[in-house]
Amino acid sequence: MKPLIDARKLACALVQLPPFLRFNAERLESFLSILPQTPRFAVEFRHDSWLNDEALKMMGKYQVAYTIVDEPLLPPDMHVTSDLAYIRWHGRGERPWFNYKYSQEQLAEWVPRVQETAGKAQKVLGYFNNHFHGESACRRDQARRSCS
Repeated sequence: MKPLIDARKLACALVQLPPFLRFNAERLESFLSILPQTPRFAVEFRHDSWLNDEALKMMGKYQVAYTIVDEPLLPPDMHVTSDLAYIRWHGRGERPWFNYKYSQEQLAEWVPRVQETAGKAQKVLGYFNNHFHGESACRRDQARRSCS
């Protein structure tokens, strides 16, 4: 990753935890304490046991971004734990739930949330799921009409 860091092409590295991994304060502290300062990091929890004050405070202590998600497994809680905010729009579909294309209305619902987050962080990164049909969000040619 060093060439990307040196070229200032890597804003953040995302660490995705597996859905079976449950909260463990000692393990989280041990992991966060060894992360280098560069690049910046965001952690995406995939089990609701991680959504607690202890985990969020620890993330803030190490300036690691909590990944705000839009997905069926976790609530889209707007926690900002560093000066960097990280948002992922996975989709709201059935199995596989990431096989999804957001409507204009669904994306409009996120505008105030993103604005709120931008008021708490210096930088906000937003990513859509890497959908195999390329339709997790509006395509450019459809953006003016509709995403449905």
